Amino acid sequence: MSATTTSSSTDDSWGWRRSVWLLAEPLSLIGGQIYFLTLAWAAVRLAGPSGAGMILAAGAIPRAILMLLGGTFVDRFGALRVAITTDCIRSLLMLCVSLTLGTLGVSLQLLLVIAVMFGVVDALFYPAAGALPPMVVPSSQLVRVQNLRALGTRAGLVVGAPLGGLLVASGSLPMPFLACSALFVMSTVALAIVRRHVERAEDHLSQLNIFRQSLEGVGYILRRPEIRNLVLLVALLEFSVNGIVNIGFPALALRMDWGSTGFGFLISALGVGAATIAVFFVIKSTIRRPGIVVASAGVSASLILTALSISKINLAAFAMSFFLGAVGGLVAGVAIPLIQANTLAGMTGRVMGAFSVSTIGMSPLSIGFVALTVDLVGLSGAFLVAAVIVMLGSATCLLNSQIRDLQLVPAGAGPK
Repeated sequence: MSATTTSSSTDDSWGWRRSVWLLAEPLSLIGGQIYFLTLAWAAVRLAGPSGAGMILAAGAIPRAILMLLGGTFVDRFGALRVAITTDCIRSLLMLCVSLTLGTLGVSLQLLLVIAVMFGVVDALFYPAAGALPPMVVPSSQLVRVQNLRALGTRAGLVVGAPLGGLLVASGSLPMPFLACSALFVMSTVALAIVRRHVERAEDHLSQLNIFRQSLEGVGYILRRPEIRNLVLLVALLEFSVNGIVNIGFPALALRMDWGSTGFGFLISALGVGAATIAVFFVIKSTIRRPGIVVASAGVSASLILTALSISKINLAAFAMSFFLGAVGGLVAGVAIPLIQANTLAGMTGRVMGAFSVSTIGMSPLSIGFVALTVDLVGLSGAFLVAAVIVMLGSATCLLNSQIRDLQLVPAGAGPK
């Protein structure tokens, strides 16, 4: 067999393995959706809405607090190793929960322990998942891969919740947790398939205090204005839109007498917009001046939020929700690859850990913030406040010459 044939065979094999790797996150997400739905349902039946809120908060708090430390573990031990380990732990945890529920039954204390343990493991998984793409694909493919991940995430959300509802409706509480265990096993297998093709970037971290190493990651972001401002833009956009979607959209539908159907259409339009832009970037992933594109999309999101604050026409509001999803998807779909490609390899885990804290970790706070803003300045005022917040993040990027000139370059090639 010639060298050319061997190389081609290897490339084909690696392409197939990368395709399987892209299935890992959706499978894990479907398992997570089933877990959260089952946990919330069991908690509501056992202790009412307040009890369910306490259980869900018990999982969200350690996840938010520990994601920064999770990023440090990723840099120490490798993103793939941490991702595989966390999926294995979650699978074993779900299996143990299923067996425990089958023998001892459900209790508030058990649900509390499950939530905390799952939240701690999640704090390791999210930075690992965010740090994997630069290790698996070249920088020129990061935009395509990020948007494929976004489509997979959206598909996982669509499938996970209904599947969880059907499993819960079966009447056997252990069954959904057993399904979660199986899905996490499949995710582990998908990750393990690419393991021998992925070399961990050795950072040669000294055995310093892990908290100090985590702070070094924060310091790295602060010293790199292009990374700092991109993280800030995505964080502020996620913070504003998440709160608006969960509080502002239902309140807008109520004010305009659209009912729950109108609220559903607003959410659907947002999701279709995000999916549309993701498909576009999967097909065409080459972007000129990506930094300017991201910042301009942020400005567009701010203007759309402003328009929504005065919207009184159904079709216009649904159209604006579509475009808000599209520009929001554009910001995340391009900014995240830019951050990954321009981050020093040995810092990727900690940077993505900080990124996860500022986006996923802040999600509960964003809902409370928008709810409070609606009480203080009204619904239109809350939309305007969200628009101002997004505009501030966009302005920090537009005014930064490094971001305007930023390109998808190999990690480590730029100034560090």
